[in-house]
Amino acid sequence: MIEEQSILELIGRRTSVRTYEPKPVEPDKLERLKAFMDTVVNPFGAQVRFGLTESAAQKVGTYGFIRGARTFLAGCVKKGGLDMEGFGYAFENVVLYATALGLGTCWLGGTFKRSTFIERMRPEGEYLPAVSPIGYASERKSLAEKAVAASAGARKRKRFGEVFFDGQAAKPLMLDDSPLKTCLEMVRIGPSASNKQP
Repeated sequence: MIEEQSILELIGRRTSVRTYEPKPVEPDKLERLKAFMDTVVNPFGAQVRFGLTESAAQKVGTYGFIRGARTFLAGCVKKGGLDMEGFGYAFENVVLYATALGLGTCWLGGTFKRSTFIERMRPEGEYLPAVSPIGYASERKSLAEKAVAASAGARKRKRFGEVFFDGQAAKPLMLDDSPLKTCLEMVRIGPSASNKQP
């Protein structure tokens, strides 16, 4: 359960953080995050597990895009079925919980050295689809962070009618005040690879 904050508010507030303050995350926050990680389930039946590890960003192989981070969230999932859907659902739950704790995060799927996390996670019949730094966002963003955010269209999203359709692509879905519209809106503003919203 995400404490006292609306999940909708957290989805709307969360952004990718690439530059972190050097101060460490307090042990009590890390303990709360670990306790939450142990309770996360997903509706796809995927076998997902998480761990936190300490590592300098440069050892993670993020090619200079992540600066100052020392703590990383890593996730493993067992191969098979709807493993990636289950992993994405569970990982985003942990990311949103970190947001509720006032921590910054950034999904990393293709720009990190998996070998850095293999020893900590010890996957067996599993793979490591993504990791995220966990820490306090720096008020000063690096030039690289600004460039990545601009090229990825970090805050730009397709309009609702460009993403959701009523039977055919030429007919945008119109839901007005339906509760389904709120759910789909959260999908629209949530993370997707390079913010492409496929």
